[in-house]
Amino acid sequence: MFEADFPVVALLIARRFVFPEAILLLALLRLILGQGWVRLPAAAAVLLASGITITVFAPALGLAGTALYGTAARALVSGGVALLLAPSALLLLGAFSRRRPWPWIEIAVVALTLAFILLWAATRI
Repeated sequence: MFEADFPVVALLIARRFVFPEAILLLALLRLILGQGWVRLPAAAAVLLASGITITVFAPALGLAGTALYGTAARALVSGGVALLLAPSALLLLGAFSRRRPWPWIEIAVVALTLAFILLWAATRI
């Protein structure tokens, strides 16, 4: 019988059901509240994070038989951690703007990303 360590189980849950959705919510906040060019990387982060979220929940919604799902699922599996970190990297581009409201969004993105990377590193040790 397979018994996984806590970091492995936590990473599997965070990778599928916590990290992309949290980044999606923060990117939506930045997209709605942002001004100027800050909204462009936030929009790209929303698209990427929503694509990841839809790919995760597609089997439960009965969308697993579509051709687009197969391509997206293969990209999500073979993309590894880099694909999951791409929306947060896009969202952090907004930290270079002085016209961004609510700078705590970037602080939350950095904290969430660091926690995810540390959890990923804990599974490698």
